[in-house]
Amino acid sequence: MQATRHLADWKRRVLDQMIVVEDMRAKGYDTRLAETLLATTQRTLAEGHRHRQLILQVLATSRQSSDRRGSRAQRRGCDGSAH
Repeated sequence: MQATRHLADWKRRVLDQMIVVEDMRAKGYDTRLAETLLATTQRTLAEGHRHRQLILQVLATSRQSSDRRGSRAQRRGCDGSAH
């Protein structure tokens, strides 16, 4: 699923940015902007997780609906008449 790949990318970005912040801090640099970027990437990752959950819910609902339609069609038979 593409959403899963995107989440992996964002997780990597968060981890990379955490390293940048720590490296900057260790060198005595101002980390405010780097920390802001880190917070943004963390929020993006969290939103990505929520989006993936929505996708999975829609897919599950769609499958259930499709399964119910298939069951009704089987009960009616091929010509649409009730058995």
